[in-house]
Amino acid sequence: MSLPYTPPPKDTDGDGIPDKDDACPETPGEPNDDPDKNGCPPPPPPKLFGNITVLNVWSGVGFELRRIDEEYDDEVIMEGHKDNAELTVNSDPHNNRVNKDKTSVTVLDLPLGTYVRNSYARSDERFPGKHYVNLFSDNDTLKLNKAAMTIKTKIADQNKTTGREVIIYFDPFTPEEDDEYRLFLDETASPFAITRIVGEIHIVGFPTNHSGTIKVEREGFQDGVVSIKRGSKKLYLIANLNNAGDEPEETVQGKLGSLWK
Repeated sequence: MSLPYTPPPKDTDGDGIPDKDDACPETPGEPNDDPDKNGCPPPPPPKLFGNITVLNVWSGVGFELRRIDEEYDDEVIMEGHKDNAELTVNSDPHNNRVNKDKTSVTVLDLPLGTYVRNSYARSDERFPGKHYVNLFSDNDTLKLNKAAMTIKTKIADQNKTTGREVIIYFDPFTPEEDDEYRLFLDETASPFAITRIVGEIHIVGFPTNHSGTIKVEREGFQDGVVSIKRGSKKLYLIANLNNAGDEPEETVQGKLGSLWK
């Protein structure tokens, strides 16, 4: 007695699911109760990335995007500035896209997390080591918490004010391109100026009725803090970042200003 040969059912992709039951017969997949998905590969995991768009980039502004999750320890994701009509952006290794009229930039495929956008007025170096800047500070906290989402953040307009001139001398001088001073007004979280290769900075249009402090940060050095009292006269101050103690030294208005009276 002999039995006729019965060939096995055709399974083109070799995934164990016959072609007649396989919704994706040429692509290996997995069993599924849904006939339209049976034998098809599972869907890819959700893309855990999003985009951030910075709007209203005007001439004379500098801006940065920082990730502030504990894992990344306040990492700078993107830096940019606009001088006249030229917009310069560095977001390496993340790609970015600048719109046609160069008033906005989108940083693409950022990991989900919490970010801060800081904006400040760009300083103008009129003489070697001598920078001039208008008082401007703006920031925004951004929570990128959904895959494929795009968050938009708008830089505020700069309202230039008339006022006094405040000159701050830095000790020590920043000699290299990578060395920078970050200046903060009072307790604000966003710097109003970031300068490199500078020995002094001239803040123009400083409000005459403002009393407070300016904090100067430089990586690897202790913060310098200078006090400012309201008044209309030009003010000269020293930001000393060489102190060895735990508390920053405060340079009082008259300590250096009296030398120019």
